Amino acid sequence: MRVIFNLIVLLLFVSCSQEYEKEPEFKSLKLGNQHTLLSCGKEQTNWEDDLNYSFNGAGKDSLQCSSLEMIEYSLLKDSTILGHQAVKEIIADSMFIPIYGDSINVNRFKLWSFLELNSMFNVNAKSLYMTKKMDILREYLNERLKIVKIKWRYNKNEYFETKCLVTDEQMVYDDILSNIRYITIEVPANDKTFSRKIVKTRGGDPGYDKYPISYNKMSSTYVCYASNHTVGAIAYYYVQVSGTRYPDGTKSIDYAQYEAPHDSEPGFYAVGQIQAEVEYGKNGTFSYNYAVGVGTKEITISMNGSSFTMYGEDSGAVGGEGFSANVLD
Repeated sequence: MRVIFNLIVLLLFVSCSQEYEKEPEFKSLKLGNQHTLLSCGKEQTNWEDDLNYSFNGAGKDSLQCSSLEMIEYSLLKDSTILGHQAVKEIIADSMFIPIYGDSINVNRFKLWSFLELNSMFNVNAKSLYMTKKMDILREYLNERLKIVKIKWRYNKNEYFETKCLVTDEQMVYDDILSNIRYITIEVPANDKTFSRKIVKTRGGDPGYDKYPISYNKMSSTYVCYASNHTVGAIAYYYVQVSGTRYPDGTKSIDYAQYEAPHDSEPGFYAVGQIQAEVEYGKNGTFSYNYAVGVGTKEITISMNGSSFTMYGEDSGAVGGEGFSANVLD
């Protein structure tokens, strides 16, 4: 955990002075009641589509905002490697990796070598990235992967290459592309929705009608996209409280549902937790605390008194709210 905290400190120091120009475009997420969160990624056809997103697609402009450009790529003919062999290959100390730390534009990065990171910040950064590499390649251990050579240019005059592993269907791992991520926060159109349905009392006198009331809230959705614009991690929370308004004007809390759905792919992390206290009945009360986050390194949540504390997220939120039945409408 100390390594993770050191890297978090590192991110606070690394920032970029370039003007931000253009974000890649992403499809708006449609989240249904079943919360099949990672089903909202793009439809893939082959590995070239994944690379072309950064080579000549929407991701190209975003990479250039961080002074990085994919110059070309080529499939090495008759050159393959088994997944378990690729896992054992050690990343060179001179290898560049993207480091995010721009407080204004969270999707801008700088390239640092492991040698620079280890000497300047006294951390074993390579161990974290080797763990991520193993997580990604875990399901390909017995599969023969094709090798694509990618040529890069950084800061206009610095050139280097990476060995990208692919299947016919998709890109699997690359030292640069697998460590690039895009953060988006999708804000719901409405925090509250109201629903009324008149329910007559046994006497049937319209003057003594009672009807359902509710309070519904959906948080912003925190999404971490991979370099090929598929969803790597996603998290959000929602609260649904329903009750009854009575003829005498009093209100009750009759039902409450709350959840913090989250999901992630290998190499990404997502967390979601929500705790609530409910007092049902007339003049009832409802209070809750939540923590949701996404990122590319391990995220931890702990309860600090009556609220959550979260560490390691690239994007997320913690907070809470409390109200009485009178808020329902």
